[in-house]
Amino acid sequence: MSNITSIVKNIRNIMRQDRGVSGDAQRLEQLGWLLFLKILDDKDQELELIRDGYNSVLPEKFQWRNWATDPEGITGPELMIFIDHPLNGLFATLKSLHVPEAPLRAMLVREVFDGSNNYMKSGYELRKVISSTVLTSTTATTATSSALFTSRFSSSCETLATRASTTPLALSRSS
Repeated sequence: MSNITSIVKNIRNIMRQDRGVSGDAQRLEQLGWLLFLKILDDKDQELELIRDGYNSVLPEKFQWRNWATDPEGITGPELMIFIDHPLNGLFATLKSLHVPEAPLRAMLVREVFDGSNNYMKSGYELRKVISSTVLTSTTATTATSSALFTSRFSSSCETLATRASTTPLALSRSS
């Protein structure tokens, strides 16, 4: 628990350095949409492993794994344009997200971003927050994904073994 407390304090201290964030309510909102994107992407990666043909509702360029996980990724003014551009930035795109194949999931994303704001003004400070331990940690995701893959692989092998043992060719060989 003390590790989580220190991570949150670290993030709060980074956000205090940004001129756009003033107060805990704004820091919480900022952290909320960041964590939402991280968790949604973790869940999407999980679903990609266990559901054939699953596709994220997020456009590829806005999936956490594609823009946030690289500590040396976009930063500064480029990051702020990526997030805040009024026509094709992350917020503008996700506030108007429509995915006919997954309308409920798209609606959830729209709801989160319609009620959220990016208060941070410094892309350098925002990159520090994104690169913090809690937002880039993939240990739990990797372990979960690995366990799901192993489980799915084992299940597929068992199914194939069962099918193989009941085919006429397999039965004739055993006689």
